[in-house]
Amino acid sequence: MNLFDPAFWIAVMGATFIKLALSTSLNFIKAAVTVASALIAAIFFTEPLLHYFGWEPDIYREAVAVLLALTGEEIARLLVNPDKLLAWLKAWRGK
Repeated sequence: MNLFDPAFWIAVMGATFIKLALSTSLNFIKAAVTVASALIAAIFFTEPLLHYFGWEPDIYREAVAVLLALTGEEIARLLVNPDKLLAWLKAWRGK
């Protein structure tokens, strides 16, 4: 994976910053954790996911990176806000 590809970084950072801009409940530390999580998910899981599904990297790399960044950011958001995680688990269990 070419980590110097500008299209990759524009896609990942654009998705991450839009998600942060729409959030009002994160302080600086929580925001930094969610951004780091988004970057880690996009950098480390894009190529394996493309390979696993057999998708053409030249076509799907940026789209998969954006989806992974948003997923990684949301997982981190659930972990830094335990009340949201507990509410989600209760709803999933039907309580």
